[in-house]
Amino acid sequence: MNIPTSYSGVGQSSSGQNVFSDREGEIKYDIGKSHKHASIKEIGGRKYVEIDLSADIQKQMDNAADAKEERRIALDYILQKLRGEYRTSDGRIVIISTLGAKKITSGNAPLTKLRTTPHLAEFIECGQFRGLIDAEPKKHDRFKQFAFYDVIFKIGNNWYGGVLNIGILKNCESRLYDLNPFEKIEKSGVSQLGIQASG
Repeated sequence: MNIPTSYSGVGQSSSGQNVFSDREGEIKYDIGKSHKHASIKEIGGRKYVEIDLSADIQKQMDNAADAKEERRIALDYILQKLRGEYRTSDGRIVIISTLGAKKITSGNAPLTKLRTTPHLAEFIECGQFRGLIDAEPKKHDRFKQFAFYDVIFKIGNNWYGGVLNIGILKNCESRLYDLNPFEKIEKSGVSQLGIQASG
């Protein structure tokens, strides 16, 4: 994995924020204040996202006729409420667009994954940078690289860990691509995070 160790090309954006680019001087970052989200919590020095199961969208998914309707509800939510630009913990500007919305809600996306969709902005904001890899041209002709961010989230009493995939286009824009893979954190793994496991 090709992980950048330093940044170059410091400058200023039109908004007056400090901007810097990656090791190749191409991908833009913006260092500024983040939004505050009630669903972002911290424990043991790690940020995590608590999925709000009382939200209207969660109730809609509970009442959905089938998995196809669950996916449609999640897709509509992303497209209507989340499209826009969000800042990662290391300053990368990530765009949530139709591309990522369709990928995250496509195919056999399980309900657990769909339940995370209202919180994708928080995932972007509190994910921990893992690294960059070059995209395989035959598989991903639109992207030149992928950046990966580790995320932790809680649904009910269960804890999950996942990897947020950010696709970097050839024009250097960063786009949310997927939340993959993700898995339940078993009791032993949860205790390593300093979290009290249930069950």
